[in-house]
Amino acid sequence: MLGLLLIASLSQDPGSEFFEANIRPLLEERCTKCHGEEKQKAGLRLDLYGSILIGGESGAAITPGDVNDSLLLQAV
Repeated sequence: MLGLLLIASLSQDPGSEFFEANIRPLLEERCTKCHGEEKQKAGLRLDLYGSILIGGESGAAITPGDVNDSLLLQAV
């Protein structure tokens, strides 16, 4: 339930608009085969903005406002 509330609140976040327009297409093309709706390698799902913030086994995939602390950006 808490996860649904978090995702609902994030959908109103201006960052989610940027994600939908610019980031989601790239992740869908290159990452969601292993980190998408059907499969979440290492517990990481990259097809939803809220899921990226929650992250996987290594923690949050991104840290909004801190590029150097964002695991996803370091991995890419």
